[in-house]
Amino acid sequence: MNTKLSILTAVTLSAFASGAQAGAVADADIVTFTPNTTAKAAEVNQNFTNLKNAVNDNNTRITANSSDITALLATLQNRFGGDGSGGNLLVNAATNFNNTPPTNPFFNNITIESGQMLLVPAGTTLRCAGNFTNNGTLYVYPGAEAHGTFTLGSGPAPSVGVTSIPHPGDTPGAASMGQFDNSPTVAAPLHGGTGGKFIPKAVAVTSFDDFKFGGGSGAGYDNQGNRGGGLVKIYCNGTVTNNGLIDARGESATNTSIGGGGGGIVVLASRTQVNNSLGTINVNGGNASTSDYTFAGNAGGGGGGIVVLVSPTAPVPGTLLFSGGTGATGTATVTMTLGRSAGAGGGGSGGYGGTGGEVSIAGAKSVGGNGQTGYTLELTVDPVALVR
Repeated sequence: MNTKLSILTAVTLSAFASGAQAGAVADADIVTFTPNTTAKAAEVNQNFTNLKNAVNDNNTRITANSSDITALLATLQNRFGGDGSGGNLLVNAATNFNNTPPTNPFFNNITIESGQMLLVPAGTTLRCAGNFTNNGTLYVYPGAEAHGTFTLGSGPAPSVGVTSIPHPGDTPGAASMGQFDNSPTVAAPLHGGTGGKFIPKAVAVTSFDDFKFGGGSGAGYDNQGNRGGGLVKIYCNGTVTNNGLIDARGESATNTSIGGGGGGIVVLASRTQVNNSLGTINVNGGNASTSDYTFAGNAGGGGGGIVVLVSPTAPVPGTLLFSGGTGATGTATVTMTLGRSAGAGGGGSGGYGGTGGEVSIAGAKSVGGNGQTGYTLELTVDPVALVR
């Protein structure tokens, strides 16, 4: 072998070895030749043996890595849609997961028959290795709830006590109560409560898997119809088809000065196709009460909710309802001197909750604000990448 060939062989082997990474040929394993000397066959053969060993080692590692990647993809798929070990769920009579949860939540196929209803608590995730088909109604219970008390008592002032702790749901900020006045002698204008915050679209796109509750509750002196619409997520390896109704509306208030609940959140995610062409998904915000009493101002409506549709092929949206709830418009003058209050704010969701109405010194009411419209997102991606 001449000197040029010896040098070329050494350089080529060195370059291959450095690029091989796993199983690379070390510099010490390469036989080099002294110029103007005769190359020995054993030395040349050893160079090629080293090269063969390095290539074989790399091939082995590549095969092992490919197997690891295949196993990882299978794990992600099973985690997303489940392994189907829970069998098929056929809803051919009213079924309430709020009272009787499934013993194995990893379904194969889920089918809700026409005229039938599956009721689920807020925060539920339905997983199926196969397909989800709704020909009836999937009802999502409201989730976020305000806790409050309203107490009238005898004796010296304060004879009225109001406590309210609204729940933000998955939003970054809860609604608030309107100002409260318990002075029998000093009248003052009262400002309405603020509506709950909205969830930015960027958060819903990147982090819908983190949602836990749904829309925020409306504020109020008690919890008479101001819970936020609930959350449901449907994750399937096969198709997700809604031919019926998915109902996750925010609650409408049933008493004066109480804000409507923010609309719910519905996520339909499939590794194949999401089709809502014949179905309806309702995540409207709840309305403030239209009752007209003389102790409190008008409350705000709940913000509209969020619908997220995700599949590798473009989702088919169908009928999606995500309007904000209406604010109250009562006109009766507030005449109470003890315990009068301005209107409470509506719960937030995909849109801001409506602001509560004010009460003037003379007791005149302004109208409550409407909840802001929510939104929908149609993502053409494999949802596995967005689910932890």
